Amino acid sequence: MPRPLLEFFVNRKKEIKDITRILLAGGNVLLLGLRGYGKSALAGRIVDILERKGVKTLYIDCLKIVDPPSLLSEANRDWEQMNRNDRIRIERGLNAREILDKFFRKLSEKQVRVLVLDEITALLRRFGEFAPFSSIGGAKAVASYIRDYLESAQLGILASDTSIGAIYDLVLDYSSPLLKSFQKVIFLDPLQVSDAADLLTMVMKKQGKSIDRDVALIAAQRLFGVPQY
Repeated sequence: MPRPLLEFFVNRKKEIKDITRILLAGGNVLLLGLRGYGKSALAGRIVDILERKGVKTLYIDCLKIVDPPSLLSEANRDWEQMNRNDRIRIERGLNAREILDKFFRKLSEKQVRVLVLDEITALLRRFGEFAPFSSIGGAKAVASYIRDYLESAQLGILASDTSIGAIYDLVLDYSSPLLKSFQKVIFLDPLQVSDAADLLTMVMKKQGKSIDRDVALIAAQRLFGVPQY
């Protein structure tokens, strides 16, 4: 399933507050951090909070996009997960640009207010391999094309990525058309040691085991605040 189903979550209160405020105003946030730092978990937590407020969201795991039509398939999968009858009909013969147009048009029709693009550079690069983008600049051409969609006041976008180098090349570089599309860029740090210890304790309890608080703190320190490791 593309949308994280969270059993456990700790802290990140400031990030949640800042990101939800921007998204609800139709702004965009770029969330960066190493693998295991909790970017997907944070995004999942935010869309869960928004859904509970009645805000319609869509979550796309861009790593699962293997070709342009699979973007529509992933949208359908997320809507099915959310028990929504919002399927996009996948037509044969559409090029990558037409797929993007259809995707964003559907979001507008269905009044989706927040879109999560988890690992956004994977989407940019994959679409860049297909016509017409492949012959006019690849991933950078895709970034240029979707700029207007990202700057739409009706849609807030939370984009995340692990590949810092790729993000700077495709999104944050001074010449990138997406540079001004994000109102805030957040570099996600590891959890505080105490929070990581809390998370570790929750996971152990779920498995029917207990862990001493001091042991949990030592483990969290040695895992650098990233219990997923």
